[in-house]
Amino acid sequence: MLNVRSYFSLFGDLAAVYTEVHILYLTEGLAIVDKMQTQGLLEDDANKKMKDKQATLNRWTQKALPGIKDLLDKRQKEVIDGLEGKTKAIAADIAFLHVTPPDETKKAIEAAKREAEAKAKKGLSEGGSYYKAKIMAPFPVSAAPST
Repeated sequence: MLNVRSYFSLFGDLAAVYTEVHILYLTEGLAIVDKMQTQGLLEDDANKKMKDKQATLNRWTQKALPGIKDLLDKRQKEVIDGLEGKTKAIAADIAFLHVTPPDETKKAIEAAKREAEAKAKKGLSEGGSYYKAKIMAPFPVSAAPST
């Protein structure tokens, strides 16, 4: 029960972070890409218009990436810092069940907890590359007109 509620709470936190990133950053970028897709290719100045839109997308990308990284770093710290408190609160909510496992089970749970914490710390320190990786522009920046 505690495990299910903990996961539910953690997934809720992750969904909130994704929603915040989407609203603050991704929506604008998706709108730019959408405008690029609706560009009329038969127009005389279609190539210039596409280059202008690519330059806009490049500028947006360069502006959005640091903001996304900072937001994710901040929210990650908040989630990690809040895990213990949430777990204790959930445990207090289900304390009425009065289920006391045998000592061997308690020891196994504590050992698994220590191992999970160690793996989580290792994963966070090594696996943060998903959003820290540089994202390359999909087209040469030199091709974009200066503004």
